[in-house]
Amino acid sequence: MVINIKEINAKLEPIEKYDQVPFSVEIWRKLFHLVSLSIPVIYTFVSRQTAIIVLLIITIIAIIIDILIKKENIVQKIIFKIFGKLFRRFERQNFVFNGATWMLISATLNVLLFPKLATITSFYVLVISDASAALFGKRFGHIRFLNKSFEGFLAFIISGSIVVTLVWLGFQLPFAFLVSAIVGVLLAGVVESSSAFLHIDDNLGVPLAISIALAVGSQIAASSGSGFINYF
Repeated sequence: MVINIKEINAKLEPIEKYDQVPFSVEIWRKLFHLVSLSIPVIYTFVSRQTAIIVLLIITIIAIIIDILIKKENIVQKIIFKIFGKLFRRFERQNFVFNGATWMLISATLNVLLFPKLATITSFYVLVISDASAALFGKRFGHIRFLNKSFEGFLAFIISGSIVVTLVWLGFQLPFAFLVSAIVGVLLAGVVESSSAFLHIDDNLGVPLAISIALAVGSQIAASSGSGFINYF
């Protein structure tokens, strides 16, 4: 088996090479991204059944709109008129879902597949840490790490660790939760930094990484009576 170094290096090119979004636009994208904090906040107070129904409806609508804007029509004109500057180049030119649609798809899958605590924690990290990594990496990034910058990766890990610590303290969870959550943040940071190479949208990959880490961590901790995943 011959390893093609040039092909590997090409796949590991920084995502910024083909996604030239100005820093000012990135700020607006992440401010809009913060609206997604409503997902974990609202989910804390509603039932899983209610969340599934609402998310399925909103996600289906988002997918339909995303499909419609790929061709010239009245929907495309309205969406691009209002949010046009927030779209990345490949979101305009290729038939791929935009970040907001992937966020909703990810939320729906997480609610369906994982207990409430895992979804709430993973989405707090996704919204806060993804924004931190993007803005800090774009503004200060110089050292390459996978497809992104090491500075952005570090911002993701630090902000994610703060977020899960606040969740741990806020819900008064066992220490096993904090350990599992930080492991999840580290895994999610790697996924976020290599999303282009893995061909997976970070809005989907990051929550899955954290939710899986929490589910596995809780299962291990359950043997000593410290399971936490079914807190809600």
